[in-house]
Amino acid sequence: MVRNEKGFSLVELIIVIAIMAVLVGIVGTQVIPYLNRSREAKDTQALTAFASAGISAYGLNADTTEGLADFTIKVSAAGDGKDQYVASNAKVQPIANTMKELMNTNYVTNASTSFESVSFRKTDHIDVIFDFTAKKIYVEAYDSSGNLLNSQNVMGVL
Repeated sequence: MVRNEKGFSLVELIIVIAIMAVLVGIVGTQVIPYLNRSREAKDTQALTAFASAGISAYGLNADTTEGLADFTIKVSAAGDGKDQYVASNAKVQPIANTMKELMNTNYVTNASTSFESVSFRKTDHIDVIFDFTAKKIYVEAYDSSGNLLNSQNVMGVL
């Protein structure tokens, strides 16, 4: 009696699974650095959003800053679960308040979930620096030790 068995043997299946595991291991190690760079690029765009909000807020409240030199708005986590925007000069606080309204995401308060890259999840505060001499806005992210995580500048906006 001749048996006409169709299908794969256990040995053949194990060999195919082993080959697939090796390929996944090789491809995976090549793709992971690109994923990390993509996450950091997305987080860097979030810093650029702070600059855009700063530009818009300055445009809406420029009359409050007449005669002022450079100033900084520090964005940090607040106890109420929302980001806190504090200006280095009391006359600039309306710009900080407008920035807070324009930014819907609480990036610093929820840094561990708002930011996607490992380095940005350490963010303790963000400084938005208005430099009228250079006519730029700088946005810098810092960790709790005061180490600079990332810096972005937007040229020719002031």
